[in-house]
Amino acid sequence: DGPIDCLSCIADLSESKRKALQELDTDAECWEQTHGLDCSSSSSSSSEAGLEFPRRPTDAKCDRAWGVWNTSKLVHGGWDDLPPRQQEALKTCGWTKAYFDGNDPPGLNVCFADLSESTQQAVSVVGTDAHCWDQRFQVKGLNCTRLMQEERSPEKRTKICKEFARKFQVPAKVALSGRLGSLLGAPVGA
Repeated sequence: DGPIDCLSCIADLSESKRKALQELDTDAECWEQTHGLDCSSSSSSSSEAGLEFPRRPTDAKCDRAWGVWNTSKLVHGGWDDLPPRQQEALKTCGWTKAYFDGNDPPGLNVCFADLSESTQQAVSVVGTDAHCWDQRFQVKGLNCTRLMQEERSPEKRTKICKEFARKFQVPAKVALSGRLGSLLGAPVGA
């Protein structure tokens, strides 16, 4: 459960979750490719599942961090900027206002290596890994690999990451909403 409730092939989702995705300014191709889903062996295609997504606006491209069109308020705004229909759709997929606006649960604004073992396992189960997790810091300029080498104190690393995340607003939802590292093509450890 949580903000990853809809991270499946669209045809494999419940009817309520499929309808929610229809409200989020996306289509099956954008959603499934962004989230690294191989839906070729899915039970049926989205069209066979009775889904008709809105036509993609002419000037819209797929935002590879979110899996929605780059014209969507999901990409450019906070929870309060979203129309009520999109807020409800996000709730169906497990999102809350606090999580969407970047208020991570305590203990998540650290490099992957500094997460507790149980938290590492939990975030791995929900669809991310050390590379993707740390990439959310890397794209803003903090190299977790280098930080681990240069700062031996876990407490100091945690303080550095928290301050960095606060300053640059690097919420964990980025690491959980898509395969950011591979989508951006940015190398880790640069």
